[in-house]
Amino acid sequence: MKKFIYLKLARIYEKKGMFFDAAKSYSNAAIYSLKDAEKGSFCVKECESLISGGFFEHVDKTIQKGYANMTSEERAWIYNKIKELYRKQAENYESQLKRSNAVRVYEKMLELRLSDFEKKEIKERLMGLYEKLGKKKEYMISGQNGQRRKTPWIK
Repeated sequence: MKKFIYLKLARIYEKKGMFFDAAKSYSNAAIYSLKDAEKGSFCVKECESLISGGFFEHVDKTIQKGYANMTSEERAWIYNKIKELYRKQAENYESQLKRSNAVRVYEKMLELRLSDFEKKEIKERLMGLYEKLGKKKEYMISGQNGQRRKTPWIK
């Protein structure tokens, strides 16, 4: 009964744009769920609410909390889902022309365990966003793997 109430409350909070409160409601719903798979799905929904609200610092704690009593396949599934949520949020910000928010998301994504191809793709997007935002110093540093470029505007 309590789990149903928390889930309903979380949906209402999400509709109103109160993402942090929605994340708390998903966390409370996970407490009252019995199955580990269900707890994992609530962890993902909690992370989705936190990412949508821009509370990236809380996502890492939520992931660690969600990893408790999980198998390695479930952990990998949760981690891949979180990476995809970050990517969708960054693309959403880019489509809304909220470039500084997209930069925050991409910089957070660089802290995750990513393949070399994914890191290269994110760095290229960051370079484009830095250039559009007029952040010359960050643009110069990001182009050469952390080393300053001598000619920043020539690729």
